[in-house]
Amino acid sequence: MKNSIVLWGVGWLGIPLAQSLQKARNSVWCITRNEEKKAFLASHGIHASTLEVFQQNGPLVSTCSTFIIALPPTKDSDFLEQMKKTVQLLPANAHLIYTSSIGVYLPTSGLVDENSPIDETHAVAQFEKIISVAKSDNLTILRLGGLIGPKRHPVHFLAKRNQNVNPDQVVNLVHQEDVIRVIKAMVQTPFFGVFNVCSSEHSTRIDYYNQAAEAVGLGPILFEKSNSEKGKIVDSSKLVRLFPNTFSVSIYHFESCK
Repeated sequence: MKNSIVLWGVGWLGIPLAQSLQKARNSVWCITRNEEKKAFLASHGIHASTLEVFQQNGPLVSTCSTFIIALPPTKDSDFLEQMKKTVQLLPANAHLIYTSSIGVYLPTSGLVDENSPIDETHAVAQFEKIISVAKSDNLTILRLGGLIGPKRHPVHFLAKRNQNVNPDQVVNLVHQEDVIRVIKAMVQTPFFGVFNVCSSEHSTRIDYYNQAAEAVGLGPILFEKSNSEKGKIVDSSKLVRLFPNTFSVSIYHFESCK
């Protein structure tokens, strides 16, 4: 059965997600105010409109089976009110997916899973709470690791610094392709609750980023000497148990991040 999917947020992750969902023979409608993005999506046969136009499209709203929010939160009260209004317009059985962040977890050392304490003051954690109240049923929160992929890798930023911190802390990253794979799997076979989406590869920052720098033709990444702890290690085993082939793109696939 074809899913009717509405995607709010068409940035670095959202655009390829929309294209991939459409290729999987879903009906995809995107929400954006950006005219260039509308034109780009239209050129690929994907409908796009503003949030207000979507809200007023009764047949589209009533047939929405999956609503994906893939954009960062904002403290703008109008944005929050519009989000609540939109979620409340959705059919009761519609599946809501929110791309959150592992940044909500409190600083710690050792393994972190979905039951670990979070920073209630974090903007993303507060947005999770607002969404959970607005849509208590059929809700999936995906806490994404640091995103890497086409034209996006932290090594390019770190290489510009004279010195970086926390060389011994581990990385908690995930490739764009794997995130898209997870969302598509959740659309096809919904599971509700909170899930970490992070690769099981957790090298130290100094080892990982120097490997990345060499692979993409940059000089050594400089770190200050430190006896820092390894920091949190984000555990995604809850997700892997549901979708065993979730993480098929290694974070060491540096060629895809140039």
